[in-house]
Amino acid sequence: MKPWIFRIVRNAYAQHWRRAWRLTPLDASDAEKTLTTPGNQEWSSDFLVMQEALQHLPEKQREALVTVLAAGFSYEEAGQILGCSEGTVKSRVSRAREALVGLMTSSGSTEDSIEASSSRTDNAA
Repeated sequence: MKPWIFRIVRNAYAQHWRRAWRLTPLDASDAEKTLTTPGNQEWSSDFLVMQEALQHLPEKQREALVTVLAAGFSYEEAGQILGCSEGTVKSRVSRAREALVGLMTSSGSTEDSIEASSSRTDNAA
């Protein structure tokens, strides 16, 4: 019985020290910074702006952007899905990204940037 109890105590001691080095005391000031979230929730309004801007993109650019970025397909797979070459998909995604950034940052001239990006797409495709 004595060796059995000795083994249990020894294992408990070893287990304590294996875990103890990971357990560090938490500083109160660090806890205040860590356990709170910032008050600004701008990501939700940015998402709504992005959704609205996405609706203003030309259909071919929007399809390419959603296929590659949202669905996660590679450019080659997206080209097969959309029925065009890999280079065309890359071009459409690049132009869609530029137009999307332009639409999200500009407040007034959305129609001008949409027409410019759609005319470049029509010429390239």
